[in-house]
Amino acid sequence: MGQSFPMDMLLGTLATLIACLLEAWCAPYLCIACLYPVLTNGLIVGAEIYWFFNNDNLSIFACMGFVALGELIAVTIGYIIFLFLMRNKGVMNLMRHTRHLDVRF
Repeated sequence: MGQSFPMDMLLGTLATLIACLLEAWCAPYLCIACLYPVLTNGLIVGAEIYWFFNNDNLSIFACMGFVALGELIAVTIGYIIFLFLMRNKGVMNLMRHTRHLDVRF
């Protein structure tokens, strides 16, 4: 179990990076963009769980499916919260991209 921790950090971060890049690429289509974390985490993290933690109790597809299902629930709840926040003008003013253009790094 201790040997898989660095691999989990690498693969979990890679799955999140891929999902974020795909979401940014597909940003105008928010409903479709929400599926990318489900797919990438389901495939990558599900395969990781199968290889490192499974004792032949589940197939690789079951591991991927359970991770994807959990991610789908989390993304759906986040999407619903985001839809409610979009109705709040104060929150939308904070999210405007023109507000902080004077910040320099």
